[in-house]
Amino acid sequence: MVIMLLGLLLATGASIVVLINAFRQHVGWFLLVFFVPFGNVIFACVHWAETKVSFALSLVGVGMIVGGALAVPEMRLLMMKDARAKMGITEQKAPDLTAQIQEHRDKLESLQGTFAQDGVTLTKEYQQLDAQRKALKPGDTEAVAKFNEVAAAYQAKNTARKQMQQQMDTLQKELDGLLEARSRAATANNAGN
Repeated sequence: MVIMLLGLLLATGASIVVLINAFRQHVGWFLLVFFVPFGNVIFACVHWAETKVSFALSLVGVGMIVGGALAVPEMRLLMMKDARAKMGITEQKAPDLTAQIQEHRDKLESLQGTFAQDGVTLTKEYQQLDAQRKALKPGDTEAVAKFNEVAAAYQAKNTARKQMQQQMDTLQKELDGLLEARSRAATANNAGN
């Protein structure tokens, strides 16, 4: 804040000196410097010999004001936000991935529980099928046909279990991607602050 105040005093004093020099030259120059934006630059270029020191001091003062403002983090953020708004850049907030992450976790946990339970059930069914297969008599077509039906049902359950495993792998990859995206967004947000 001190640097900004010193810069303001320096810029104001130097600008008053440029304004006085303009009035000494002609009232028209005074009006140009006072009312026209960048009129002081035009006057300084035309009458460089008389105004080079005061013009340079006013530039140093403006630099001190801007530098002091940029040194304050809140001012820097405010100036950047204002500049973005003037350029039409809207601030994009990172999506809140927490809900999606929790949804993926819940689905994954549910599938893992079902997968584990199915594993126990299918193991028992396999043991029963193996015992039935060993007990089959070669000439008993009705028992063989019944066994084949039960074995086909077991095979369908086993295929569904494999698809469930693929679904869990896919969900795990999506969850890992969401966690990484949230981490990157948090890092970018912390870097922006």
